[in-house]
This record gives sequence, C-alpha cells and structure tokens, in this order.
Amino acid sequence: MHTSIKDMTGLEIWNLYMTLTDVEDGFRSMKSELGLRPNHHQLDKRIKGSIVISVLVQQRVTTEMTRREGKGIWLRGTSAPEAFHYLVADALSIKAKPLDTKRRIR
Repeated sequence: MHTSIKDMTGLEIWNLYMTLTDVEDGFRSMKSELGLRPNHHQLDKRIKGSIVISVLVQQRVTTEMTRREGKGIWLRGTSAPEAFHYLVADALSIKAKPLDTKRRIR
C-alpha cells in the first residue's frame, strides 16, 4: 500500500482504510435494501436523485398489482421528504424529492 500521509503510523493508516471499507459496505448494503443497485444512471438528474435517496435515506417504494383482466400495474415512488431533506436539498440546489413516480401497465 502506498500513501503520501506522513503523520500517521502504518497501523493508523490501515485502520482508516478499514473504516472506509466499512462505510462503502454500508452504502452498498443500504442501496441494495432500497432497490437502488445496480445503478446504471446516465443522466445527472438521475444520478443526483439516487445519491440523495441513498444518503438522506429516503425510500423508493415499488408496488405491483394484477388487475382482474390479468394485466399488471407497477408503481414506483419516493417517500415524502422531511424538513431535514428540504434543508439539505436547498443547500445543494436540488429538489427534495428528485425522482418522480413511475407507472407501468403490462
């Protein structure tokens, strides 16, 4: 392992690296639980929306239903932002609820 850090011992650097690994694992797990993985976004708006939902722990909820005639309905929406979300979104100049509701009929 190479580093430019000179004011830490090897053990301190290793512990810091392991902390980073733990944080990355936490985000990976959280994104999986929220259904945000894999992340194949190409548009800035979608990337920012995914990050906001991951970091601010807003939830994306998917509901699937079958109508009487056998056709399926698929709805995906984002939970309502709380006061804190509005403050952070305002500071970042983004929407507090960045992803719109999607609806598919099969």
